[in-house]
Amino acid sequence: MLTRSRIPSPTQLLARHRAVLSFAAFAIGVWLGISSGLSGSFWFALACIAAGAGVVLRETPSKSALLASLLFIGAGAADVHLGPWPSDSLARSLPGAGEPSMVIEVEGIVTSTPELSRQKIGALSGYIPEHVRTSSRAHFTLRVHRIRSDDQWRDASGGLRVFVDLEDGWQGNRVNSGDHLRLTGNARGQALSANPGERDFAHYSRDRGRVGFITTSPGLIEHAESNSAWTRTEGMLRGWRGAVQSRARSIIGDAVEGDAKAEAVARALLLGRQHSGEYDVTGAFRRVGLAHLLAVSGFHVAVAAAMALLAIRLTGDRGWIEPMIVCAALAVYVAIVPMRAPIFRAAMIVLVVLLADALGRRHDRISLLSWLAIAWLAFRPSDLFDLGFQLSFGLTWWLMLLAEPRSQDTPELDEMSRADVAKWIVLNPVRTAAACWSLALPTVVYHIGLVSPLAVLATLVTVPLIIASMWVGFVVLLLGVVIPPLAPLMSGTLRFVTGSAAEVVLWFDSLTLATLTMRDVTLAWTIAATCCVIWLWRRARFRDLRWAAVVVGLLVWFGAEQWAGSGTTGNAAEIHMLKVGDASAFVVRSGGDALLWDCGSWSPDVGRTDIPDACRALGSTRVDTIVITHANIDHYMGVLDAARLLRVRTVITGESFLAQARSNPESTPAFVLSELERMGVEHRVAVRGDEIEVGDASLRVLHPPAGFDPRAENDASLVAMLESESTPARALLTGDIQREAMAMLMESGDDLRADVIELPHHGSAHDAAYAFVEHIDPPIVLQSTGMRRVGDARWDHVREGREWFVTEHDGCASVYLTKQGTIRADSYR
Repeated sequence: MLTRSRIPSPTQLLARHRAVLSFAAFAIGVWLGISSGLSGSFWFALACIAAGAGVVLRETPSKSALLASLLFIGAGAADVHLGPWPSDSLARSLPGAGEPSMVIEVEGIVTSTPELSRQKIGALSGYIPEHVRTSSRAHFTLRVHRIRSDDQWRDASGGLRVFVDLEDGWQGNRVNSGDHLRLTGNARGQALSANPGERDFAHYSRDRGRVGFITTSPGLIEHAESNSAWTRTEGMLRGWRGAVQSRARSIIGDAVEGDAKAEAVARALLLGRQHSGEYDVTGAFRRVGLAHLLAVSGFHVAVAAAMALLAIRLTGDRGWIEPMIVCAALAVYVAIVPMRAPIFRAAMIVLVVLLADALGRRHDRISLLSWLAIAWLAFRPSDLFDLGFQLSFGLTWWLMLLAEPRSQDTPELDEMSRADVAKWIVLNPVRTAAACWSLALPTVVYHIGLVSPLAVLATLVTVPLIIASMWVGFVVLLLGVVIPPLAPLMSGTLRFVTGSAAEVVLWFDSLTLATLTMRDVTLAWTIAATCCVIWLWRRARFRDLRWAAVVVGLLVWFGAEQWAGSGTTGNAAEIHMLKVGDASAFVVRSGGDALLWDCGSWSPDVGRTDIPDACRALGSTRVDTIVITHANIDHYMGVLDAARLLRVRTVITGESFLAQARSNPESTPAFVLSELERMGVEHRVAVRGDEIEVGDASLRVLHPPAGFDPRAENDASLVAMLESESTPARALLTGDIQREAMAMLMESGDDLRADVIELPHHGSAHDAAYAFVEHIDPPIVLQSTGMRRVGDARWDHVREGREWFVTEHDGCASVYLTKQGTIRADSYR
């Protein structure tokens, strides 16, 4: 549907050339507008001058001037969408990172269908203590119109993500999309990225007007009347669409109820809502290189359109009416799924192609796609840097190009034998899958650092199941709306095909070579590699050995970048304190090796997302060792997930951790040790006097001594001094030690002098802790904590004269122990 096996005419090639150059100019302009910080009025003035020059000049200078005008328009559009917030925006007043939330009262319209927030999933999700489990919540988006300030209402703007605590239920306050609400709650500004490898949503949020989030309860929500006819009309339309989405969600939910794997695939494919569930299905699709099959994209919309077209064709040839009917069917489909950017983008691509066909003209589809991409960036300039945008337009453009035969290689129809036809049928899908994988590979490595060697094979096996899932799912949706009693008849089939798709991908994910994690690559390599892939598929010949030189050159360049990012050049050791809330996770790097000192969080998916992503971004695609300081789960929540993804060889604990596992086989430590044994990960116990090697440095264990029986588990925490022969600088890592352990360390006679210290127990304030830190007297203090201990005034007398990094405020903090004996520290924010 999106492709035509037809050689373009010279006129079409000329139009394509203009369109592609125009897109390149506009995209460069967007990048320039974002990076320069100049005002939109400046860029638009330059655009007018360039356009005027284009009208006056002739031929080549005229074309260059018009391209420059497009470039300046792109820069201006970027500033309009991504520049300073409007004067009435809530973003100007909401508290930011490290600041307490503020109570506000706002009015606005609900712009998304409310739904229950799904809990994050990890290997230890079932072991989270009851007292820290998050309550059930619903969430929706509110576009704010007014805010109460000094007992008066004033106009305001911005989108707030609303979280509603449901411990007491809705109490009759039902909320639907399109409702006009007045609510009160605790609000904060949009969260900033805090760790290496974490996506920065600043431009994304600014582009969409999302200013922050607010937490409230059912009793603080009330319905309000709108005085605007336009708002009432919008509310009615959103309410209708929300009802359709709720009905579709209910139908699909009932169809796959009880099968977590099938539910994860069905919700993503048919409703555009991704959630990994306990089996991490979404993560498996991502690691195998099939994430695009779950994210509603041009592929899914094309399948939906093809289904509608086939149904029409069964009634006969309807000419230009066919694409118009398909457009109407697509409109219904888009109404069912959430209006997120990938879905709207995919629908626009297919609709533009269908409408062009309906007009009866032989438009060049690559030209149409290029102009559509320009229009999209004018509307959403932040998407230029989004992986989804790049793959949606890039792969669709690539498929269109691949469908065009190279004239010198295209046999006449009467020259093709049955063997040729059979060969084409078998090899064409393989060729297409390999071409798409190879084109996407540089971009995927640049964004997420994953290479999936089995992606081509996995695509060939999985795509038929995905298409079957969509066909059966649409039938279930149709029956659920038109003849509800018949929908359960197809539910078993839907569970089978979606569950089979999940099982296949999970099997591929379990294979050794399913995923290779790479370090960051440069933008220059990414662009060069993409251009070379296009040349290799479209122009290279097997007998022309230039293709081999190109491939070898790219691999050498790639290897050089990977090698350059693997070490700690100029540093004897590095410590990176990750932001994980009221928990601990430190990445220690030296000489190309890496170690995790604790691997915790209260978020159960930390070992699947934050920690592996941060390690890769820091240059450590593999971590040999994880040290668990003690048996509190906030220090090892992510250990099992991280051990698998980071290919960990050894996990080291103290004696207390092992003792708890042996005394209670049902305990969390017992489960962790049994799972590590099943995974083939070595477990070791460390006590005072042991040394843990990490590259050119070592961690010398100072506490606890062998056989130590603490009064409190925190005092059983491992304490170690990070040292290296390459530098006199040292760092003391302390876990959660408290009074007993601190006293033992200070009385031990050990040289505790350190240039860096991990503030014990996240900064718990008491006289013994003050004395301990003052005894060590470090110039740099690292405090891993959540909001409740930020800026604790009781530490002020100790804090004076020291560099004091707090994760909740500063994000990830990094300390570099240089080979020259100096210390350098900085933070991510």
